[in-house]
Amino acid sequence: MVDQAERFRRSMKLGEVFIPDFPIDSRALFAGRIQQITDIVEAVRRKGRHIILYGERGVGKTSLAKTFHDFLNPPTEASQAARTSIVPYVTCDTSDDFSSIWHKVFRQIELVQNRPKMGFLSAVDSSIMRLDSKLPKDARPADIVDLLQFLASTSSLVIVTIDEFDRIRKKGVTTLFADTIKALSDNAVNTTLILVGVADNVTDLIKEHASAERACAQIPMPRMSPSELGLIITNGLSAVGMRASSDALSYIVRLSQGLPHYTHLLGLHSARATVERDETEVSREDVLKAIRKSLDGVQESVRSIYHEATMSSKKTIYPQVLLACALAQMDDRATFAAGDLRDPLSKIMKKPYDIPGYSKNLHDLCQSTRGPILQRVGVAKRFRYRFVNPLVQPFIIMHGLDTRLISESDLVVQGTLALGEL
Repeated sequence: MVDQAERFRRSMKLGEVFIPDFPIDSRALFAGRIQQITDIVEAVRRKGRHIILYGERGVGKTSLAKTFHDFLNPPTEASQAARTSIVPYVTCDTSDDFSSIWHKVFRQIELVQNRPKMGFLSAVDSSIMRLDSKLPKDARPADIVDLLQFLASTSSLVIVTIDEFDRIRKKGVTTLFADTIKALSDNAVNTTLILVGVADNVTDLIKEHASAERACAQIPMPRMSPSELGLIITNGLSAVGMRASSDALSYIVRLSQGLPHYTHLLGLHSARATVERDETEVSREDVLKAIRKSLDGVQESVRSIYHEATMSSKKTIYPQVLLACALAQMDDRATFAAGDLRDPLSKIMKKPYDIPGYSKNLHDLCQSTRGPILQRVGVAKRFRYRFVNPLVQPFIIMHGLDTRLISESDLVVQGTLALGEL
């Protein structure tokens, strides 16, 4: 029998390896994404090449952006490389303009200034200078290129990562970034600029300068594969001397829907349920217990989105239609057609449903009065739909299980969550 103190220690340790609320910033905790890491490393090693990393919200772009530089050098070279590497990372917000973003970047970079002291001795005065002090208040692309050129001459590696690039709202900012990328590429400045954002394609992030687009490695971040999600669980549990049964592992992966946030969330609560049983193997029953805990731990913003989309003073089928959307067969862009709701909605409602029976609900869920929780894309008669915030989708499925709108067997029969072999 494990005493309470030991249970507490194990539970806290699990909180260090399963981190649902923050991006991963350690190579030791990072799993999967081999293709994306390879593409980024190859781009960094090519002078004049820059990177645009794009994909849905919640697929792990920030975690990759914060950890990839650990993969640039073998462990034996890492400490030496760190002494000559400059890798500032900044996050954009809606108030930012071109100049404010670059002031954030150079504020993170400090240089030591040595000045000879007065007298005959060779002593020097040293002071720290933040590099943003060398930048004009209203910085332009030429100012950025000059300062990056200077940095590149003093360091073996300069990588500037600008995250949440899609949050920029001020006009002209993307044009100035396109100009900067083109100038850096044309002058072969040994610096890599990485822009990270929510987008379907590169032109959603940078619309100007086809030549700037050509200077960038365009790296999409799809949802994680079942094997990658499984690796998150097995690596995390292994770090604390635990493991998962094949059923438990498969269930967590299926519920996660390719989004690592939910893999961490379900992994954490499932493993803690196992610890409470004084066991070391996570079971399917532990995952079932974890669903309720995970629902409580989901971001308030996600719960609010769901509540706004389904609330009504009358009895409606909005919850059931949303659940059918979450269970619908999706393409590689996480979109589905209206017809894809027929089977899951019929199973949920326990009677046949066709498009006319839910088309109004589907339309309403794309309107501001209900969020919108869905976005309609494409052209008339070929419209497709997707969740505006992908993190809502697994929440809806777990909520459906918790409220008994569906059962585990419904998921198996539906087959929607069968994401492939681990």
